[in-house]
Amino acid sequence: MSEQVRFYVTVPEGPLPAGTRVILSMELENASKDPLYVNTRFAAGAGQGDVWLKVQRDGQVLPCTYILRLGPLLNSDFLLLQPGEHTVGSYELTRGYRLDKPGTYQITAQYVSQEVPDALARMKVFRGQVQAPPVQLILK
Repeated sequence: MSEQVRFYVTVPEGPLPAGTRVILSMELENASKDPLYVNTRFAAGAGQGDVWLKVQRDGQVLPCTYILRLGPLLNSDFLLLQPGEHTVGSYELTRGYRLDKPGTYQITAQYVSQEVPDALARMKVFRGQVQAPPVQLILK
């Protein structure tokens, strides 16, 4: 975890029926002692976007079938979080990954914030990467 921000992901408690629509919830918390701007776009993809996902079923990496097309970050994509405040986002895992077979799915997510709009360049903005603790999804 970063000293500035903490990142967490959760999925519904299982076991769930295979083929069920699954939403990945994402939470970013300001863990610093100062107000901090964070990117809240939460565009998720396999090794791209603002949240890099890796989904495995029984140890096998699943390909991401969702094509992520991103424009430049805007000022409106950033939110000023006070110390201890958090913001949440979500991503429908079933849009990008085939979760139609029973098994145990391991989901890892990394929040990546590197790009900052010019208007925010002089502000205190989190830049870096934060790994969320992995979560498991069980489908029957």
